[in-house]
Amino acid sequence: MNMGQSITIKGELSGAEDLTLEGKVEGKVSLPDNVLTVGTNARLTAEIVAKSVVVLGQVTGNVT
Repeated sequence: MNMGQSITIKGELSGAEDLTLEGKVEGKVSLPDNVLTVGTNARLTAEIVAKSVVVLGQVTGNVT
């Protein structure tokens, strides 16, 4: 699944599939069994829990 560059999420994002983010996220991202890709245009200020994280953009916060 892809989240586009114009999307902003404030709160908690969770799921059970691989995810590519290109927008802004503030809060928590939980994908414990899946891959999170932070795209080149993405700006995350979040606590991230994922099986694997690929960071091409910007992440501020803890990554587990």
